Amino acid sequence: MNTKGRRIAVRIVLIVLFLIAIPAVWFLIWRIRLANEVNRHLADIRAAGLPTSGAELNYYFISIANGENAALVMTQAFALICDLPDNRSNEIAQFKIPTRLHQIAAEEFAMLAEYVALNSNAVTLVDSALHLKKSRYPADYSLGIESPLPHLALVRKIGQVEEFAGVLGRHDVSEEK
Repeated sequence: MNTKGRRIAVRIVLIVLFLIAIPAVWFLIWRIRLANEVNRHLADIRAAGLPTSGAELNYYFISIANGENAALVMTQAFALICDLPDNRSNEIAQFKIPTRLHQIAAEEFAMLAEYVALNSNAVTLVDSALHLKKSRYPADYSLGIESPLPHLALVRKIGQVEEFAGVLGRHDVSEEK
């Protein structure tokens, strides 16, 4: 390769490096500015006395006396939730509430009634918890977004029992589906 060809090759390499360097430098500047902005917002949040991490969040919540904590009563209600002893528990889990125009079949009505009756003690506890004004579930937020919140699935399950109780009061028994 002659000198002229080498100069052209060097210029092409320099142009390519320059074209790669511009976006890299721009990205670096953007990331530094973004980090500074986030740090400013975190400082504002800390200045307001609010938590900025899961560990700080654990100490932020005011503790509630056991007798005034609705969440503890709900936890007791969760312990009372039972499934039907046979394979109908799968049917309960997959049960779709019919529309207003359709009625529940007699066997489905009986299954729902049995499920609601089986969980009536849990529903009674939930009703008593609703009269308490304060609530805090025992939870450790130090893992941040990965913190386990097992009570959420149980809230859904007790809500399903309450929903089925409402459905039983709304629908008439029908032999057709």
